[in-house]
Amino acid sequence: MARRIRIRTSLLTMLLMLILLLASALLFVSYRAGQRIAEDLGDRYLAKTQQLVEKELDSFFLPVMTTLQNARVWARDGVVEPRDLEGSNKVYLPVLASYPQVTSIATGNVDGYSYRLGAKGENYLNRLTYAGVPGKPADYSIRKPDGTLIEAYSKATGFDPRKRPWYDGARKNLEAAGSAAAAEIAWTDPFILNTSKNPGIAASLPFEGPGNDIYMMTFNFMLTKLSNFTSSLRPSPAGMALVLTEDGRVVGFPATATYDTPEKRLARIKELDNRMPAMDEVAAPALAAAQPLWPSIVDGAHRHRIEVEGEPWRLEFRPYELEQGPPLWIGVAVPEGDFLGQVREQQRLIIWVSLAVLLIALGIALWLARTYSRPLRRLAEESARIERLDLAPGPAIDSHVLEVHSLAEAQENMRAALDSFSRYVPTAVVQQLLERGEAAQLGGRGLDISVMFTDIRGFTTISESMDPGALSDHLAEYFESMMTTIQNTGGTIDKMVGDAIMALWGAPIEHEDHAMRAVRGALACAEFVTEFNTRCAAEGRPPLWTGFGLATGAAYVGNFGAPSRLNYTALGDIVNLSSRLEGATKIYGATILASSATKQAVGDVVAWLEIDIVGVKGKTNPEPIFEPLGFAGTVDASVEADAAIYREALAQY
Repeated sequence: MARRIRIRTSLLTMLLMLILLLASALLFVSYRAGQRIAEDLGDRYLAKTQQLVEKELDSFFLPVMTTLQNARVWARDGVVEPRDLEGSNKVYLPVLASYPQVTSIATGNVDGYSYRLGAKGENYLNRLTYAGVPGKPADYSIRKPDGTLIEAYSKATGFDPRKRPWYDGARKNLEAAGSAAAAEIAWTDPFILNTSKNPGIAASLPFEGPGNDIYMMTFNFMLTKLSNFTSSLRPSPAGMALVLTEDGRVVGFPATATYDTPEKRLARIKELDNRMPAMDEVAAPALAAAQPLWPSIVDGAHRHRIEVEGEPWRLEFRPYELEQGPPLWIGVAVPEGDFLGQVREQQRLIIWVSLAVLLIALGIALWLARTYSRPLRRLAEESARIERLDLAPGPAIDSHVLEVHSLAEAQENMRAALDSFSRYVPTAVVQQLLERGEAAQLGGRGLDISVMFTDIRGFTTISESMDPGALSDHLAEYFESMMTTIQNTGGTIDKMVGDAIMALWGAPIEHEDHAMRAVRGALACAEFVTEFNTRCAAEGRPPLWTGFGLATGAAYVGNFGAPSRLNYTALGDIVNLSSRLEGATKIYGATILASSATKQAVGDVVAWLEIDIVGVKGKTNPEPIFEPLGFAGTVDASVEADAAIYREALAQY
């Protein structure tokens, strides 16, 4: 059997499913759009940041490289003489002032002579060394930015320019080019500067001095200046940018809370024995996770997506092409959450809006379900009541839904039709068939029942004396009360024939006390007739004196007739006996006559008066007949006195 669900449940389920599907679709679309936006934003963040770093590197290196090449020209043209301290200072002091990333400018020749000018706080420090002259100390002088001497002193130093990487690089380029004018810039690997002990990198060139002397010149870059830029660069709220060497050493620190000042970054380098850190040594979990990827990055896998503490990060590395410069790499790391923030906020908004809409929809669904289900439930209840042949008018069922309204009207028309039809058909018979789930069909069965016939005496005369409309109203009042009284005692109206009524007790509803019910019904009907006739006399209407015949016994009860037209009734001797007893009431002047079987079934609960012994058609032995005077103990004394006289007369008879 298919499972049934309530219309309210069905509506709620369907509406909620619709809302959920809609919300899911919105979330899916939002998620997919968010993913695309995230990818686009991620690419833009990474590309933009790398462009910024490239520009910074360009501004960090290119002007100085141009100036370094110009310095070679100045020396060649005699603008600068390497051993002219004051003349050199006049040229190089403005260079240091213009390029704060350049920490010092130095020269050196094959004899070990070296000129150096470097920053010292707000002032500048000159140093002249003579490595080729044993025991000769170096000359130092501290000068103001305008070149004014503040202090001069000498002290021994072990510095030899010929042993420095920058010198060696420039010398090799000179040898390769064949002349100082054709040699390219030489770059060192990052190293720790000799004087300041800060990380740096040097660019050097050979040049010719007066007398064709060959010198090597270097501009030393302080990489802490580069870290100051990269550590301040935030491509996103939690993103970071960095600059690395070809072997994966960090020369431009990323923005981290651990190394957020130059002092902390310098301290970290000293902790690492004056070497530049790798990516997993700068307190950045995302970069630490990327450290194992460095070989593949150098080989060409520049873009990666990794999980860091449960959050996805996007990484991109790009080589920085510096002409004649060292191979450097620009790296950018950004958590996807930074550029997905608005997308996720939108997704959360959609979820909350969907939940709100779901709650609103739930309320609307409940209202709709109630709007639809309440009249339908009442229609179902009314249908069940009609199925039981309870045909009394129920409360009006109204609905704004056209189909429900039409269904209610159709049901009410059906109820009215059945109510009209039930006045022609014994309702109890149909109810019993419905309760037993049986269809009306030909056939019957033997039952012990009680049958009653009633008939109005002199009805023909009465009908001829009254207007048809008045007669109809007169009979309607009579029959309504008679039938109601019979039904109240469990009787079934079998049929009405003119002014006569045939009623059954014990069928179709079986009662063990059907005889008692029949006698009670007959006495009640007789009492009603007496009261009714009293009113009629007072109102000038003709009385309807009625005779009653009762018989109890076996009968064949069921549906008789033809397949196209059935009649539920009883057949048998007791039916005929009941009819004849009703007719005999006129002869004996009695109101009710009952068979001996009826008397025996009821017993002494009722006061009986034997009327006569009569012959019954189809029977050999005569049948005693009795009149019920009323329930024992309730019969009027005058009636008992008359009954006693009648009994004595009957005995004499």
